[in-house]
Amino acid sequence: MASESKSVLHGKVLVLDDKYAVVQEGKEFGRAEFEENVTGLPFRFEFSDAFDDRKSAYTVAEALGAVKAHNPDVVLLDIMFGGKDDRLGLDILRELTAQFPALPVVMMTSLGRDDIWMECVRLGAVDYLHKPLNPRLLWQTLDRYMGADPKYWLVGQSPAFLEAVYSAAGASEGGRTEVMIMGGTGTGKELLARYIGRHGARARQPFIPIHIAPMPADQQQAELFGAKKGSYTGANQDRKGYFEAADKGIAFLDEIGDIDLRTQVNLLRVVESGEIAPLGEVKARKVDVQIVSATNANLARKVKDGEFRHDLWERLRGMPVSLPPLAQRREDIPLLVRHLLRVEALSRKRPIPLLPTGVEEKLAALPWHGNVRQLAKYATRVFDLAGDDKPSEDEFFAAMPVDEPMGNESQPILSPTLYRKAQDRPFDTAQDRPFGNAQDRLQGLRLEELALLYDILAQTRDPLTGAPSRAKAAALLKGKPKCNTNEFDRWVMNIWNELSSESRKLAAERFPEIVSSIKSQPN
Repeated sequence: MASESKSVLHGKVLVLDDKYAVVQEGKEFGRAEFEENVTGLPFRFEFSDAFDDRKSAYTVAEALGAVKAHNPDVVLLDIMFGGKDDRLGLDILRELTAQFPALPVVMMTSLGRDDIWMECVRLGAVDYLHKPLNPRLLWQTLDRYMGADPKYWLVGQSPAFLEAVYSAAGASEGGRTEVMIMGGTGTGKELLARYIGRHGARARQPFIPIHIAPMPADQQQAELFGAKKGSYTGANQDRKGYFEAADKGIAFLDEIGDIDLRTQVNLLRVVESGEIAPLGEVKARKVDVQIVSATNANLARKVKDGEFRHDLWERLRGMPVSLPPLAQRREDIPLLVRHLLRVEALSRKRPIPLLPTGVEEKLAALPWHGNVRQLAKYATRVFDLAGDDKPSEDEFFAAMPVDEPMGNESQPILSPTLYRKAQDRPFDTAQDRPFGNAQDRLQGLRLEELALLYDILAQTRDPLTGAPSRAKAAALLKGKPKCNTNEFDRWVMNIWNELSSESRKLAAERFPEIVSSIKSQPN
């Protein structure tokens, strides 16, 4: 992927390390090897003379001076200097966050210690890499923070989230493929679209966000494609549409599922031939636009119900990208809340507060139906409660959503009919392990519940795509006409949290479709 971007420099990286001395398979990985390893990456790597292998002492002041002199877009910062575990990197990180709060700092070390990584997050690091650095991973990490206002950074390390980002990065390179971003409300679909716009082949061209949902159906064609004077009542002058404004760049169609059927015909024309026809004008105009769309709706269902054109759906999802809900990326919550506190602090011109002990665990236990957007509201409430003062520990806890359970809510109630259906399954947990004592019997019951969820989910597969619907599965299980995906995911997570390590292995083998999204969650 990096080789495709050699001709375009995305930004400048300042590397703060002594000699990158890492021994791997008997070979020392030093500065020369580092520079050779990053050849071809679309960044300019710069090094400070104050931090090299000729020095035996390093200071925070020298690091701050190097940042001022080089004015980088991102800093790559080591933790240890001089071959000692002196944690100088953490001291530098603390001061960089205080003096340059809008500067992303990515930590790197050969240490494999979770406690140090969590300390890095607490002090303001946006990411963490192990040395020797993998060039592809380095490229993908730096690219998410490069050249953007902090509110547009793509923060996270969960596999499902990174998979979405990397798919989007691939689509951005050529600047031709239509991209469809799917995800719930508040998962960050527009952030991902802006990432495509800022790092792809159209990076220096217009990025036009178009919000379909608030547009009345009878105005969509004029809004999107333009209109001639007098073409409709109130058209007192020629009107330029969004697609013409996006020429040579990207048109981001948010909530594409709300577009009117009549407008879909003209949109298909844009996708297939690059032509727009303003209202009241006979001659079509050519535009060169990459279309990135987003939806939280089940478009396959809309196609089946005749509410969305099948040919348009097929064309728009040239590169489908799925953003996971926050419930499926709980390991990202410490990073995200720290990042969102940074964004809020910058907007208020306030120092970035540190997270008190215990806040992260409480936040991770919440269901977050509103996803990252709801977490951002939490960061706003922290500052609102604090006023002009520094947020206190009490205010961090008081700002948490009071209407959300703290992870100990009761399980949804199953109907007797559905429980009886569970007994007819070919999978019998008793054949796989003995359940003699009370604890074993409890494990067996939890596996039975998980198996039932697996069966019900399989019954909701869409006939067009074969994809199951967690929202429909939740509705079946709760006996309601409609539920959301989070209700199903919360149930699975509750069961998963009560499984032993042995039972988890068995569940992962038997029910991969519902377990795959949570296997990476912390115990």
